[in-house]
Amino acid sequence: MADGGGHKHSTVMLESLNYYAKTGLANQDFLGLLKRCAVGSTIHLVSNCESVTDWDIQDANYFNATAEGTKKRTGSHALNLIDVGSVKGYKVTLDEDRRPDREDWTNFYWLCMWVEDVSALRLTGELVFQIRNNGSWSAETNVPVCTTADVPEYHCIDISGLARGSVDGFRFVCRRGSGGSEVTIVDEIIVTDMITGTGDATQAATGPVIGPCVVISVAAGQTLNPGEFVNFEAGEGHAGVQNDAAVVGVVCQVDPDVATSWAGSDTAPKQVLMARAPAIVILRDSGSGCTAGDAVIIASGNVAIEDGTTNYIKYVATALETGEANADNHYQLGKMSLHS
Repeated sequence: MADGGGHKHSTVMLESLNYYAKTGLANQDFLGLLKRCAVGSTIHLVSNCESVTDWDIQDANYFNATAEGTKKRTGSHALNLIDVGSVKGYKVTLDEDRRPDREDWTNFYWLCMWVEDVSALRLTGELVFQIRNNGSWSAETNVPVCTTADVPEYHCIDISGLARGSVDGFRFVCRRGSGGSEVTIVDEIIVTDMITGTGDATQAATGPVIGPCVVISVAAGQTLNPGEFVNFEAGEGHAGVQNDAAVVGVVCQVDPDVATSWAGSDTAPKQVLMARAPAIVILRDSGSGCTAGDAVIIASGNVAIEDGTTNYIKYVATALETGEANADNHYQLGKMSLHS
């Protein structure tokens, strides 16, 4: 286009990639990086959990599945997984019409889903899932235990160690076997290639990114972890802090083997991908909850901070849905700083 029109983030994206290319880093997936900068995570649906008839129940007397129409997170229904009997090992499996059909998940490193432990928390290992690859079921992988009962949480699980080049099945296995009819609700099961991080302390909770990202250089002497907030200093990124109006994004995690940190130095600069406005990310509101449209400081859960004297507001995201305390929600990344 003669007027330079096009995607409004293309200039930022291409300048970022150009800088990245000039650093001369070897063995980089440049096309993959271009895709992530343009659209964020690749998200592939495993099950939307809308219909219980999509699942084969081995024996409802031991491990049952029912439709959940009230505590769903997306669409109109979620899936209740119910530990009914006292015998372990029974399964609920995607049926023949809904299961994957020799799908290549090689570039999907995480399996993510909404999880809610109803009434009481499970113990680790009491609910697991398996992926079938070319007819062979994988080792059992734990469905993460929630931090609080009766609160939905979004969890991403590392599946990079499982064979997944020709996926043709998915199932849940009950390892609780208490016979107490305990319920775990799951919804919107996906696989994806990039998440925001592991999420602890001042880091943001795990979730995929929908929207453009940007490559940044880590400032000399600084360390950034997946999920940490990022500020800019002298044209480079450094770790931000909670409630900081200078926060401009969240560090993404592309490689599951790099889950600890990226350290910057003058002699060997490191680059990281950062989700930034207007990207949508799934993060935890670890504080008091929020309503749609609220400005949210994700790590602390505070809503917009406003001083009546200076009319000063700062935030790093806007809630796109109503959230409860300790719940994970969709947020639009951004920041605002207004002075009268």
